[in-house]
Amino acid sequence: MFTTGSINTIWIISFSRKKQSIMSTELGQTILCESKLKKLFDLVEMLKCFQVVWLDEYLQRKDRFSKEIEGFICTKAGLIDEQFLDHLPNLKVVSICSAGFEGLDVSMLHRLNIRVSNVPHLVSESTADLTFALILATARQLRKNIQSSQHPDLEVRMSPQFTSLGTDVTGATLGILGMGSIGYCVAMRATGFRMNTFYYNRNRRPKLDEDRVNAKYCRSLDELLKLSQFLVVSVPLTPETENMIGHKELALMKPSSILINVSRGCVVDTSALVEALNDGKISAAGLDVTEPEPLPYDHPLVHMDNVILSGHSGAATVEVRKKIFKQSLENLKAGFTSGPMNNEL
Repeated sequence: MFTTGSINTIWIISFSRKKQSIMSTELGQTILCESKLKKLFDLVEMLKCFQVVWLDEYLQRKDRFSKEIEGFICTKAGLIDEQFLDHLPNLKVVSICSAGFEGLDVSMLHRLNIRVSNVPHLVSESTADLTFALILATARQLRKNIQSSQHPDLEVRMSPQFTSLGTDVTGATLGILGMGSIGYCVAMRATGFRMNTFYYNRNRRPKLDEDRVNAKYCRSLDELLKLSQFLVVSVPLTPETENMIGHKELALMKPSSILINVSRGCVVDTSALVEALNDGKISAAGLDVTEPEPLPYDHPLVHMDNVILSGHSGAATVEVRKKIFKQSLENLKAGFTSGPMNNEL
């Protein structure tokens, strides 16, 4: 792909075995895109209605692009602060390619007449799938068994079936902290394992919702912690939920219980979790998110056999990424009009 001297026209050349085709597309607003997005899949067709500046290029040539940029599409809302906005005087729309927007001062954007949206509902199913991957992997000591199965010593390779016994998921007690969209999708999957599901949420779900997934409401977090063999944390990160699971909460859990975190790393106190695992207060942890993220290589959680780390990959499927980016672009387009944006903040 290359551009002509005019910034209003982009020429796209595509090669095939049979022919070469050239098409000209008139471009609209200039938008800034977070650089990692170009690695996910071919975005030429999706982005052809915009003049695109990638973030890495922009950071090297701010003076060249700052006044042209009217939109910003990103995965991390934390990139946007007052200093960042000072260099973009004509920014009108921000579209966040994720459900979370922690670290973003939405009121500041509103004061600057900048519209902003996110995509909260597209990640629930895939994140719930990964949640059960973590439940199964930790319950059956998968990390330890894989390592043993790849060991050069025959006796060690034979050991998992005798020495690394896991625990059943089918029929176990599942606790869900945060029964929003992701939590509810987890509860739906739990019915297939005939699990006894309990949940704690800021607001109780309607009885019809509870009955559909055979979930029972706990009136306190302490009650949920004491009941759970598997505790799934799926609350959003807010000032109220930061370090929501700490020393006190982990001490209430069963020594055989397993913690699964698919929310945000800051919801669980990392040092308290390390201590609880070392002291046998809980038996294992499956973590899609951590604090910090990623963890340093020498961090204890990285090297524990009873910890599975999945690198914040809850929504990391080809299908979901395409849906997220498509919706984010639709939000961006809508933001340039006077009409409504999908999930405007």
